Amino acid sequence: LHFTEKLIDKIEGQILPHHTMKVAVSGWPNSCSMPQIKDFGAHAIEPVCVDPESECIECMKCVETCREDAITVKDGQVSIDMEKCLHCGLCAKVCPSGSIRAGKKKYRVMIGGKVGRHPKFAIEILPQADESVTLKALDVCVDIILTSKTEHRFRTLIEQQGIEEIKKRI
Repeated sequence: LHFTEKLIDKIEGQILPHHTMKVAVSGWPNSCSMPQIKDFGAHAIEPVCVDPESECIECMKCVETCREDAITVKDGQVSIDMEKCLHCGLCAKVCPSGSIRAGKKKYRVMIGGKVGRHPKFAIEILPQADESVTLKALDVCVDIILTSKTEHRFRTLIEQQGIEEIKKRI
């Protein structure tokens, strides 16, 4: 998106930390890159579901693998508590019968996280976006920063515009 070049053209003088955009992408639920506290964060997920056509053999590998205690198996029936599930896809990888399947990789997109004197976690704007929508969201966020007439942190710009207006642009 050539953000740095565009920012250099826009800002007169030294580029300060609040002029920049902090971006993090995580491919795992542990989120070591800390996308929850960045201006733009994307967390890769593999949405999982139970395949009713496949017969569970009750090996319990999925239950043992799930760190969130989101899976139960009873009488050959697999159940996933979607409130607990982080969609890491590990259960689908260990399931020998195919009772649990992972879908196509998606991204959980968050914007507006920040640290400092008044830290805030990022706001989830897209719970399961494909790659093209994720990149469109990044493009919209970059545009918000570059077209801003004021020198505020990105979180302040989000609060001024409103999260619903940003979602509409995506």
